[in-house]
Amino acid sequence: MKVAFQKNPTSILDKLICWWTKSPYFHCVLNFSDGVSYSALPSTDTTQFYLIKFDENWDVVDIPMSAEQEANVRAFCQAELGCKYDFIGIFFSQIISWAVEDAARWFCSEVCLRALQQAELYIGVHPCQYSPGKLYQLVTTK
Repeated sequence: MKVAFQKNPTSILDKLICWWTKSPYFHCVLNFSDGVSYSALPSTDTTQFYLIKFDENWDVVDIPMSAEQEANVRAFCQAELGCKYDFIGIFFSQIISWAVEDAARWFCSEVCLRALQQAELYIGVHPCQYSPGKLYQLVTTK
């Protein structure tokens, strides 16, 4: 399994995310071993599976896990498929830092981290407190 982090923002919103979080990353996705990706997308206001062609605008990090762990991650993603994007959660957890979240809504780094926790990884951290840049730091720190 991989987690991919999108960089080189072009939209105003993406640039604001990078500026606010002091990170080159404004979006992240899970990428399963079969090539299918999953994340929460503000453009479609939902969580979804989709295909991405990773290029120089992405940094991809391998997350070692067993087939059973990956199946647990995918099952979680399938269960959360179609959930709305959590714009309010971003405001209250990323901008205000109150760690407020909605159990039925997700933003990209939050749903990616919660999914990885289904593989018994990164237990003990609160996913709504992680931006794409902060998640990158977490998954690249040994």
